[in-house]
Amino acid sequence: MHRSCLRCDRSLGANDELPNLAVGRRIAFDSNRGRVWVVCPHCQQWNLVPLDRRWEVLEDCERVAATAESRVDGHGIGIARTERGLTLLLATGVPESDIANSRYGHRLEGRLRLVKWTAAALVLLTIAIGVRVAFEGGAPIAGVFAGGFVAFSFWHLWNHPPRPWVRVPSGTAAPRIIPGHRLNEIRFDGNLKTAPALVIPRWKSQVRLAGVDAARFLAALLPKVNGVECAGASIEVALKKVAAAERGTHQPAHQRKRSRRETAVEASQKSSARPWERLARQTAGRPLLELAPDVRLALEMAVTEEMEQRTLAGDAVESGKQWADEEEIGAIADDLLVPDEVRARLGELTERKKKRRKG
Repeated sequence: MHRSCLRCDRSLGANDELPNLAVGRRIAFDSNRGRVWVVCPHCQQWNLVPLDRRWEVLEDCERVAATAESRVDGHGIGIARTERGLTLLLATGVPESDIANSRYGHRLEGRLRLVKWTAAALVLLTIAIGVRVAFEGGAPIAGVFAGGFVAFSFWHLWNHPPRPWVRVPSGTAAPRIIPGHRLNEIRFDGNLKTAPALVIPRWKSQVRLAGVDAARFLAALLPKVNGVECAGASIEVALKKVAAAERGTHQPAHQRKRSRRETAVEASQKSSARPWERLARQTAGRPLLELAPDVRLALEMAVTEEMEQRTLAGDAVESGKQWADEEEIGAIADDLLVPDEVRARLGELTERKKKRRKG
């Protein structure tokens, strides 16, 4: 397989996830027709993989797509994206999938690893300070008191981490930099009749975000503020909360009784709410940073899933528009290179593969 684009002659990139195709970071494949393309990251040219390499590559692509971190099906085109950034375009679409443990497991493992190393460093620093004071002062008791004072100071900082400010990407009406002392003012308005609005402090006023703007802001903010405080949160508990929000069964009993008395318009607004919006309704106007760690983690999962699904869905629409043209070109190229007897044999193998899938 050539490693440079046929149009612009620039590198197609590399990956270490497809053993039989180490070229490319964006792969399109059609298992039914037996075609694979490597999409150039620079000019978006689709480079057709030679016939003698396709069958092994197709099996690799199907295996990786089945276990990919992010998957979405849009307009007949499936997109799967792995943890390491390999993007696969599937002509056959992808099955609907829930958020998996592995999806956020590696992120929390990174946070927990940072917590352990930080705690170990602080303990060693406390001991070193106590020993140094004891040797310098010639009195062991002085070292004990110095170590105790330092340990108490570190403990206080650990439970009340200083946040001078938090910077979030632009793209919404919210401020890009939020002072640390005002982070506790970020909350949802708690109005159950409409889509929850996120209230954000801005100098002497407030900004209210809803819908996609609120989700985009939360997807940028929550990974920054959850950090150490949510490193030990249970992924399983958070996943159950997200799953309950997706089913719409998260409301307490007294709120469900109230829902039966609402108008048809209000009921339809509730049913169309996104999972993160249903989770937001549970907060009842409490500050975001005062929520339980598993609730904050569940909210982070839901908004991250929302934004990634939107991004992949948009990518699927654009790829679907180009797929028809590339399929026609690929079919012509295959017909020119393959003799009739080989084409017949490929057809038999394809039909046999389809029967195995159905069986």
